Amino acid sequence: MSRLSAVFLVLALGLGTEACDPCAGIVGCTGAPRMSVGGQLIVHETGEAVEGAVLDFVRTGGVALARDSLRTTTDGEGRFQLSAEASDVGEVVGDLTVQPPAPWLPYRVRGQTFLTSDVRGEGQIIGRWVVDPYVETIAQLERRGDGRLLAGARVIIIRIGGVTTTPDSSDLRAGPDGRIYFEADAAEPGDMLADVVVESAELARSYRLTRAAFVAKYQDLVPQVDAVWRFGPGLQYVGEIRRADISGAVAGATVEFQRTGGIQVTPSLMVSVTNASGRFPFTLSSLDSGEVVGNLTVHPAAPLRDTTFTGIRLQTFESDIQRLLNVWFIAPPQ
Repeated sequence: MSRLSAVFLVLALGLGTEACDPCAGIVGCTGAPRMSVGGQLIVHETGEAVEGAVLDFVRTGGVALARDSLRTTTDGEGRFQLSAEASDVGEVVGDLTVQPPAPWLPYRVRGQTFLTSDVRGEGQIIGRWVVDPYVETIAQLERRGDGRLLAGARVIIIRIGGVTTTPDSSDLRAGPDGRIYFEADAAEPGDMLADVVVESAELARSYRLTRAAFVAKYQDLVPQVDAVWRFGPGLQYVGEIRRADISGAVAGATVEFQRTGGIQVTPSLMVSVTNASGRFPFTLSSLDSGEVVGNLTVHPAAPLRDTTFTGIRLQTFESDIQRLLNVWFIAPPQ
């Protein structure tokens, strides 16, 4: 490398390093570390700004501040700012209490994490908070056997504990997309616990979800699908193929399951391939509860030989958690 090329390389590396610095080339850009947090307080139901609300922040951990307790009041546009000098750049942890004017009630959000910075004018925007915490949940209902959307399903939500809400029960109908929209006023942020009863013409019986958690929010968020609930019988199994001589996994083997009896399943002939751990999924579905019987044939790579296991039984169960059905061992090459 020539001396001139080396000089250009050094300059390029130096400029690259400075480009990563937000204050590169700016005189007086940095200063003493500081926490500066801004946001807005509104009424969730109307979007109206709330003036005169008091916000108290109490530091509980993280970077030390010049003062461990900070107070601010929202202006005519509902905006607020919390700021204090900090001992270092990093994270500050604390509790933030919102005390809105009547008729709204105060609430506390614990364990908030705010950032400090030594870049002048830099701050953290925490968005729009609300004076009226709320539950707003969109849930999608599906039939486990085939993924069919449960359009028109009746959904009854009954509060059993946690955060107090109004109303404390709701009777809803799923739309054509199999979704319900559940909304309630909450006394404070946290989890509302409820039992959920689901009835649908597409299901053989009614179902109950016990102690389902619905989050009471304190931020003004765009609604989205929070949960997918599946009901009905399923066959969420995996199997495993290993060698009998060394107990090693048989990877890349083609596995066939042929139904011979029991409940109807789709497909009646399942084909899968084992992964590096020798495992494969049973990609079967059924709308019926009960047991399916079939034969399992393994086609491994040479020199291992094809092997068939007969009388394999799979019992339906109502869960989305996969279960290990069995570990099958195939004979070593002769």
